[in-house]
Amino acid sequence: MSATDGELFSASLHVSPGKRRRGSGRPAVIGTAVLDCAAAVQHFALAGALFGLGAAVNLSTPGGPADRQMLLLGAASWVVVAGLSYAGVLLTT
Repeated sequence: MSATDGELFSASLHVSPGKRRRGSGRPAVIGTAVLDCAAAVQHFALAGALFGLGAAVNLSTPGGPADRQMLLLGAASWVVVAGLSYAGVLLTT
């Protein structure tokens, strides 16, 4: 792999819709329109997946100890995700 290939590979890993390299003098590896479209598709796919997960929940039979454990696990995972997100916000601002 030559240095140019390595640079292009590295640039392709770091290109995102929020951070585009402008003025580098090199042609874009992936066009901005493609990245914007991919971001929109990703959001719709994640929203559909979350809706599907929520629709599969059966609330007609609550109560057992396994349900309480799952509720605690869900709450704990929510706290972990919220804490990591907040830490990320604090680090970037």
